[in-house]
Parts: sequence; structure tokens; C-alpha cells
Amino acid sequence: MATGQTLLALASIVLLAIITMSIRNIYVQSVHNSIDTLYTTEALNFGRTLSERIQSYSSSPLMYNELDNDFGGFDDVNDAGSRIEFLAPSGNSLYATIELSAEINVLYGQMGRLATIRIFEEVNDSFILKSEYVTAVMNLFEN
Repeated sequence: MATGQTLLALASIVLLAIITMSIRNIYVQSVHNSIDTLYTTEALNFGRTLSERIQSYSSSPLMYNELDNDFGGFDDVNDAGSRIEFLAPSGNSLYATIELSAEINVLYGQMGRLATIRIFEEVNDSFILKSEYVTAVMNLFEN
């Protein structure tokens, strides 16, 4: 009888360990998903902020003409001098590149430029694309 009770006690301990590990794995996966969602949200917010900042250059002809000077050189994520760096509130570093098109007919004969904004996160010495925006900057003061 003592052997049977010992085996039953061992089996219950093993079962408890399996249940505990399953709960732990669910918790760890939940935390991982929450952190990944936070990083993605921060990347989206950073991209939207840059997009709004670039769109504000439609407000005056002087600003529109300064697009290349202010955002033209940020086109290589691998070069620290050719990207925009942002430290998110979570402590995660995000990197942005901006590609400006030549002046084109954007909408119904309205001239403007397209800006493609890409937001990256550095993971193990490589850059992972987190979000991408394409925004139009209209030349509202064209003759």
C-alpha cells in the first residue's frame, strides 16, 4: 500500500508541474505579445508623426521648397547619418528613412511630392521593417 501511495503522490506532483508549466508558458507568450504590440504601436505613432510633420510643409512656399534640405538625406537605414533615430517611451530605438519623389501630378492636376516613410527596429544587428507610410505633400502655392 505504501508503494501505491508513493506512486500516486509522484504522479500528482508531475501533473501539478505540467499544469504549472503550461500556465507559465501562456503567461510568457502573453507578455511577449503585449510587448510586440507596444513596439508596433510606437512605430506606427512615430511614422504618423513624421508624416504629419512632412505634410505641414504644404503650408507655405518657403517650407515646401525646403523639403529636400530637411528630409532629403534620410534614405539609408544602415548609415547612422542617413536615418532619423527615435527613442520610444518603452526604451526601444526606432529608425526612420524618408524617400522623396520628384514633383509629380499628385491629384487632379495638383503638383506635389510623395514621401515614403519607413520605420525600422534593430534586432540582432539587422533592421526589421515595422511600418511604412506614403504621404503626399501638395505644392499649394504653384502658379
